[in-house]
Amino acid sequence: MIQRTYQELYRINPLEAGKILLSTFEQTEGNFLRTAKELGCSRNRVKKLVHRQEMGLSLGNLARRPKRSPCQTAKDIEELVVKERKITNFGRLRLAYHIREKHSLTLSSFTIRNILRRYRLTKAKRRRGKFRSISYYDWDKIYPLQHFQI
Repeated sequence: MIQRTYQELYRINPLEAGKILLSTFEQTEGNFLRTAKELGCSRNRVKKLVHRQEMGLSLGNLARRPKRSPCQTAKDIEELVVKERKITNFGRLRLAYHIREKHSLTLSSFTIRNILRRYRLTKAKRRRGKFRSISYYDWDKIYPLQHFQI
């Protein structure tokens, strides 16, 4: 029987790969190094999954999202910015000034930019057309060496 490595098993199904790793760990009587060599992975991977099993966590991927974001703008302020944007259709600089004057709330224009991007309220930038020079001469009708400027 051909033994697959942990990486190959993980690509197929991460949860099953974790279960196989733990069963191999039990067969090797709790030896991290032998388990790692048999499955072709690192000792740290084996330790991580054994620790997860002890803690009762999932053997697959865990969420990498931060648990909290202390610097994130509050929801009510974001809703205010979105509401004012829809009413006035101002850009981020004028919107920052407008909110400061009307609601006595100081927000950075960059914070407003991030909020508008998050709610997809930004305008697409207009691309400038390609520059085309104006031709003053009909180059096909000029004879060779006829047009010189001194």
